[in-house]
Amino acid sequence: MARKFLTIRPLAYGLDMSQASLNTNMMSFRFPSMNVRVSSNRIERRWDSTLFRTFDDTEVIQDIPIYRVNTGTNYVMALTETDIARIMGGTGETYQYHTDTYTTGTIASISTVNVTGTSTAWSTSGLAAGDKFIVDSDHSSAAEPDTNWATIQSITDDTHLVLSASYTGAGTSGTYKARKVYSTPSGERWCYANVAGYFCFGNGNTRMQYLNGVSGYATDLNATYTNQTRYCVPFADRLVIADVYDQDTSARNPWLMRWSKNGDPTDWTDTSAGWNEFMDSEEPIMGLGVYGDNLVVFRKTFFHLGSRSG
Repeated sequence: MARKFLTIRPLAYGLDMSQASLNTNMMSFRFPSMNVRVSSNRIERRWDSTLFRTFDDTEVIQDIPIYRVNTGTNYVMALTETDIARIMGGTGETYQYHTDTYTTGTIASISTVNVTGTSTAWSTSGLAAGDKFIVDSDHSSAAEPDTNWATIQSITDDTHLVLSASYTGAGTSGTYKARKVYSTPSGERWCYANVAGYFCFGNGNTRMQYLNGVSGYATDLNATYTNQTRYCVPFADRLVIADVYDQDTSARNPWLMRWSKNGDPTDWTDTSAGWNEFMDSEEPIMGLGVYGDNLVVFRKTFFHLGSRSG
């Protein structure tokens, strides 16, 4: 007798009517879509849809989450393979990068590909080859992609960097931005969560990042406890993460789950924070979800239900 293997959708989405039904045939999913349809085994744009925003052709959008701040305002974000951006709606606006950005010091001079800084600390800033550079006087922050963004080829020292091509902007001095682009490995995707007004996101490779409002740039969520996070979910006023770097073994631990301080996803040492290592089975953690008042920890062939205890 032939055996059939079907992927069971996470229980967290069991009551979400915007998703496909649990008993839908896996070969004929009918996920709702507003601007495309399937016709003759092809994906076609609906005749009444319109193009809203165009991103730089180097950006591959992986997800479009909503960032809800404590004031009740919602912002539409875009997570690409290399950046996080906010979709803008003003006249002449497109989108604005909120990727981790270094702005310390000023530019003293630019000569073709050579950039000299004043009071900068580029060699210890975390900047690396492939990151982006622009002088503020050449930058239209809410109308990306700005053609004056230049790619950094190398960091010579604290006050000298080299671009991969001659800088195209008119500015040669003053304030600047150095955007630290992210790296998303093949097969990895962003996870993200809104917790206590913070927008937290990671992709299993970089240090987990967060935004606290949209007036600045993303930065490391925690330098010790949230690196290389593959899964995250908001639960019980905390950020819960799993399959994360373990400083005790100096490697990512697929059985490790951590939760942050109540109401503060940047604090992982408070008495209300904690961790658990699921060593009852060799099966790694495969995802996190929330079902009613329960936290769901998915394994390969089974799952755990957790509840808030205090």
